[in-house]
Amino acid sequence: MQYRDSTRCYLNLRKQRSGGSLAVRSSGRVAYTLVELLLVVAIVVMVASLSVGYITRSFSGHNLKKGADLVRAEFGKARARTMRTGEIHAFFFVPGSNQFTVGKYSDRESISMTDNTQIGMAGQYQFFNQLLPPDVTFAASDVLADSQAVFVESQFESSGSNDFQRVLFYGDGSSQNAKLTLRHANGTAVQVTLRGLTGVAAVSKIFSPEG
Repeated sequence: MQYRDSTRCYLNLRKQRSGGSLAVRSSGRVAYTLVELLLVVAIVVMVASLSVGYITRSFSGHNLKKGADLVRAEFGKARARTMRTGEIHAFFFVPGSNQFTVGKYSDRESISMTDNTQIGMAGQYQFFNQLLPPDVTFAASDVLADSQAVFVESQFESSGSNDFQRVLFYGDGSSQNAKLTLRHANGTAVQVTLRGLTGVAAVSKIFSPEG
């Protein structure tokens, strides 16, 4: 009996010192107001929208970079073929589209940029309609018409029916000076610059023409 009284006194004394907080801790629950819940939802929506924008920009940048690297690689292919065969090759592309190919300049009349399949046979080369990545097109081009290009073109008759442009590569490893601008549907762009003296291309950083 004395033990029980001592225990009861000890618990009462502890409760008094804690100001009754023990009972509050054991039975208290955390509650949120409607304003707090709405604030949390607004923050989640804002973070999600920022994430979607970042992911979209990342994908567009990736496609632009991939397209520029692809064009640079095709420049190298045209240069290598010209030096190996001694026949002038060209990088053919359709402005405002994502279509391009590489082939002998003498076979240009046989090239047809249609569909996304095989586009014809010309000499020993089988041309295929190659494409830039999705939403990326040839937005602008600046190809220098040097004296060697003028001479080469004067040796071949042209019907003028083809809607593509070309960049010529010469047997000594040089080429026309050229600058091609690739643009993504979201407005960002990248430039591929070909230095004629060396026939080597460089890719710029991604930029916004409007900015």
